[in-house]
Amino acid sequence: MSVLRVIHMLQKMKPFLVCVLVMVVNSTNASMTNLPDIPDDGTSMATWGDVIVVGEEVFNSAKVWRFDGQQWNLEQTLQTTDTYAQEFGVTVAIEDDLIVVGAPGTDSPSGTDCGAVYTFEYNGSIWIEADKLESVTCIDNSLLGSSLDIWANTIVAGAPGDGSPPLN
Repeated sequence: MSVLRVIHMLQKMKPFLVCVLVMVVNSTNASMTNLPDIPDDGTSMATWGDVIVVGEEVFNSAKVWRFDGQQWNLEQTLQTTDTYAQEFGVTVAIEDDLIVVGAPGTDSPSGTDCGAVYTFEYNGSIWIEADKLESVTCIDNSLLGSSLDIWANTIVAGAPGDGSPPLN
């Protein structure tokens, strides 16, 4: 069984250009692998096991790549159905069968740039949008989703411009 270890992420001078090098390690050998066809506009990256998620804020999307033991395959492009979503893909995180995608520029009926976090669950064959997490009360420019992490089924989302109550 392969274990994926991200060993280097290099952000070049051009905004949003991310070059990712990964090392696939198994019991017999180790090799460097460049991920195929990762676009120049990836703004964030997260990995779990044999899956890599690359956020693409420019396209309001996140791409999910899976390593099949031989090569990396584009599994799915994630997008939200929420018409308020903006900057979707600025941040991403993954744990087990859960991906979270930050969209800090998302507006709400009560304010601008409130931000939001969108969750996607893997059903064994595809990733399905499951939920939208947002602040109970929006403060303009709170930017929820500017940073993200998941640990033990707990989602942590940063909102650098917000002092409001917790997520609902």
